[in-house]
Amino acid sequence: DAPGVTFAYPADVRFSDSVTKPVYADCAYTPIAGYDPAVRFVCINPKGIMPAGDPSPNFDVQFRQSIP
Repeated sequence: DAPGVTFAYPADVRFSDSVTKPVYADCAYTPIAGYDPAVRFVCINPKGIMPAGDPSPNFDVQFRQSIP
C-alpha cells in the first residue's frame, strides 16, 4: 500500500466537554448547533501514514472558534 493520510470529517472528528485532555475514544460529546460553550476539545483522528519527503510532508487542519 502506498503511504498517505485520509481524513473524513464524520469519521475522524469528535468533540469533548471534559475539563481534562481526553483520548480520542472518550470524545463522545454531541454539541448543539451553532456555538456550544460546553465544547472544550476538538478531537481529530486522521488515518494512514505520512510519506517521507524533503521538505517534510504536513497535514493541516483549520477551524474557526469563538472565544466568549
